[in-house]
Amino acid sequence: MGDFNPRQNLPGRPMFDWIQSAGLGAGGLWAIRNFRRSATARELPAWVMLMTVSSLVTDDAPQFERMIGAGVPAAALVAIGWVHGMGRLLPHGMGMPLLHGIGMPLLHSMGRLLPWVRREWLLRLGAVLLLISSLALNAYDYFVRYPRAPGLAEAFTHTPVRLARTLIERAQTEAVFVERITEAEDVYAFDFLFPGTPVRRLDFRQCMPLADGRATRTTYLVLAERDPQSVGSLARAFPSATITRIKPEGASLMGQAVLVEAPPGATWHEDAIATVSARFAPGIKLLGYWWSGPKVKAGESLFLTVYWKAEADFSTDFTTFLHVLPRQWHGDAIATPLIAQRDGQPCQGFYPTSQWRAGDVIPDGFAITFPSNTPPGDYPLAVGWYSYPSLERLTLTEADQPLPDNRAVIGTLTISAP
Repeated sequence: MGDFNPRQNLPGRPMFDWIQSAGLGAGGLWAIRNFRRSATARELPAWVMLMTVSSLVTDDAPQFERMIGAGVPAAALVAIGWVHGMGRLLPHGMGMPLLHGIGMPLLHSMGRLLPWVRREWLLRLGAVLLLISSLALNAYDYFVRYPRAPGLAEAFTHTPVRLARTLIERAQTEAVFVERITEAEDVYAFDFLFPGTPVRRLDFRQCMPLADGRATRTTYLVLAERDPQSVGSLARAFPSATITRIKPEGASLMGQAVLVEAPPGATWHEDAIATVSARFAPGIKLLGYWWSGPKVKAGESLFLTVYWKAEADFSTDFTTFLHVLPRQWHGDAIATPLIAQRDGQPCQGFYPTSQWRAGDVIPDGFAITFPSNTPPGDYPLAVGWYSYPSLERLTLTEADQPLPDNRAVIGTLTISAP
């Protein structure tokens, strides 16, 4: 009986066809008859049995993949069975050495030898026809019957391939984000099909681009088996989004996924952020920020997420910074030296500006730790952008609290004694 999993083999088809099975039976009889005299007769059956045990003692037996190791010794027994079977059908001493005694008088021997010559070549022809028949049977099974087997597409990663093709087609006209889990192997279909397409991939746990007033639909595919939080975050950000749960086939090498579709014109909103406005050329807008609180003790860390919106498509990677200005800062002065600062690519480098497209809202989260000797007081926080390696700052075009050096003040942090 064959393996019924279409991923492993043509469902129900044994490893050998009936022609090969006849040779295997003959090879088994040969091994039994020669068990004491021949090491080969002992080793080949033992090899087959050892390789078959792994399939018999595990789940889903018979399992074609686990029986591959038995293929080599079994094929050897098939060959031995046919060779010895053919030998028993021919008279002793006949065969290719038949013409060895060509020196004998041909006319005298022809009458006696002709019937055996005919028999030998008929047997040879029969053997060749059997080999051709076996080849034809295998070709028909695997090139005609196998492609028509029910469930074959589902067994071979049908769901991730179908998803990838659908999302690639969507990405031609709308924003499509597909999650990539950084600590796990990628979904094979995604790894092969997405590169070179407009589909944007990143770990949503590290950075999740949102949408704000985009004219087209925005689609997210969340790998929910390893990331159970992002679906809830998207549902809160887009209450009108359509959420579809996808449970792929067990053999597809892909865990449960969730498709979240934010409709055209969906406006991102977050009640917990402090709203503040600033714009930097060539089209980066500050929407606001969330922080761990307006107060922090010296020696501790401030956790901050700044929300940026792309008002244009970018092809250049810009670097963003946050400066903690000294207490002596005044609105018309450039404050130095800094108490603390953070410079870096947005989203810890997971989503640089060269991947931003108009309508993206990018939450850039990070932490700043203050020295334990930081004097207590109120410290303004300023943000900005620059190009690397020139360090030339992007022009601040407008802001609620602008500085003359292309920085914008977004709030004030109070640092207390440790």
